[in-house]
Amino acid sequence: MAKNFRIRISQRNNDLYLDLRGDFDGTSAYQLLETLKKYYHGDGKVIINTKKLRCTVPFGVRVFRSDLHTTRCRRRNIVFIGRSSIYQ
Repeated sequence: MAKNFRIRISQRNNDLYLDLRGDFDGTSAYQLLETLKKYYHGDGKVIINTKKLRCTVPFGVRVFRSDLHTTRCRRRNIVFIGRSSIYQ
């Protein structure tokens, strides 16, 4: 479990901005999915900033990819910023 993982959340108009920090593992993926379920209502874009992720664990990426369908967010609504793209 990545104890240093954090998500900063902001919303502007219909867009949801998520700034990820720390290490991205399976627990972090579930936290990100729960954040999407809570804050994204199906309108606008989700901008995910991965610039401040220290490392990305492949298992966390697989969890996020396989469970994204449980949220209202679709791949076409997600924009990644940063060198570590969780979903390509």
